[in-house]
Amino acid sequence: MVTETNRLATDVRWEPPNRISAPRSLMTQIGVLEGEVLAFLDEHGSTSMRRLTRELDGPSPLIMMAIGALVRQGLIRVVQHDLEVIFEPIETMSQATEPIPEVWGG
Repeated sequence: MVTETNRLATDVRWEPPNRISAPRSLMTQIGVLEGEVLAFLDEHGSTSMRRLTRELDGPSPLIMMAIGALVRQGLIRVVQHDLEVIFEPIETMSQATEPIPEVWGG
């Protein structure tokens, strides 16, 4: 016997949100900026915070969050030179010698 509550529970179906029209989350924006920072450091080498915020397309607070995440991951280091803060890649992408796993098409 189907009761009213059972019928309501089976009639409701969850549908995922429309990801195309949804705004990007803060984590997505920080992740994109992390990639841009790494690419910039790979291309230009060590650089200052001032140059990064001027060259990259993003608000400086999000750029600083991305840099903090990269420092915590051990991908870049921060060095103070006089009054300037300099960011250095620990290992640039072009210097990476580890082979790409076959899973990734390498």
